[in-house]
Amino acid sequence: RKVKSRILYEQMLGRATRRCDVIHKDHFEIFDCVRLYEDLAPYTNMKSVQTSESFAELLRGLETVTDPDMIRAQTQKIAAKLYRKKRWITEKAAEHFNDLTGGYDLSTFAEALKALPPDAGKSFALRNREAFAILDADHPKRMGKIIDTHPDELISHTRGYGKGQDPEDYLESFGEFIRTNINEIEALKILCTRPSDLTRESLRSLKLELDRHSFSEQQLNSAWKAVTNQEITADIIAFIRQQALGSPLISHEERIRKAFSRLRSAHTFTANQLNWLGRIEKTMLEEPVLDAAIFDQGAFKTNGGFKNLDKRFGGTLNEVIRELNDYIYDDGGAA
Repeated sequence: RKVKSRILYEQMLGRATRRCDVIHKDHFEIFDCVRLYEDLAPYTNMKSVQTSESFAELLRGLETVTDPDMIRAQTQKIAAKLYRKKRWITEKAAEHFNDLTGGYDLSTFAEALKALPPDAGKSFALRNREAFAILDADHPKRMGKIIDTHPDELISHTRGYGKGQDPEDYLESFGEFIRTNINEIEALKILCTRPSDLTRESLRSLKLELDRHSFSEQQLNSAWKAVTNQEITADIIAFIRQQALGSPLISHEERIRKAFSRLRSAHTFTANQLNWLGRIEKTMLEEPVLDAAIFDQGAFKTNGGFKNLDKRFGGTLNEVIRELNDYIYDDGGAA
């Protein structure tokens, strides 16, 4: 309705800004039949930050502006869109965003963006284009109403690898990616030159980078079986080293079993130490990388963590870890 009070006008808008998570409310719309919004716009600070533009479009707009006030207005739009996006984002996209931005989630990125001066905020947003591209491509399924109760019928089934490739081309493109980027991606370089230095965090980041290029353990194993007719459940580490170094492709379980067998044969352990080695081996069958951090979680943490276990091994646990990793990645070694 037509009012002349700025305070009353802002109260009217304020009611619309109230959250309602039950109906997944993430914006509101103004239907102004008396041109009140236009008349009072010069007298209020309540400005719309809602935008239907994609992050890519917002970044292109940010790239062209130079006036500090316009830059700040654009970064505010990006921050507002981040807050809305965090309510509808897949776990996978959130993980990729965190990895690409160096540890930010959508909320902390938005807060950092708003806190920066205009020029710094502009640079901060633009250098994270790849992370924003992940958000634009992320379309989580929302629950909708079922309007047809007829049973579905499977008409045909085909399987594609990566971007619709056949298995031979998929494996070939994976090998080309590994060989091309072996000196460009740090975790990839570590895995191929000094694998005992690989950490779970660096492997996680590497897996995300591979996923962004449509390479995954599941797809690689499926493609390998389709091409060779061999049933081998190999992990991503084995596939990478096979392509980069020509290492034999063996399962994660076989590699772990051989490594622990070699370790036991090379040393005389006490019964207590052998018991702990058995626990470590069992854990490693489910873990991709062995590092000191693994002993500060789960049952190991309950029993005093790395510090206590190190005492049980006479202060040599770091050496045991390094030796085990040498055996794990010794492609020519035998149990």
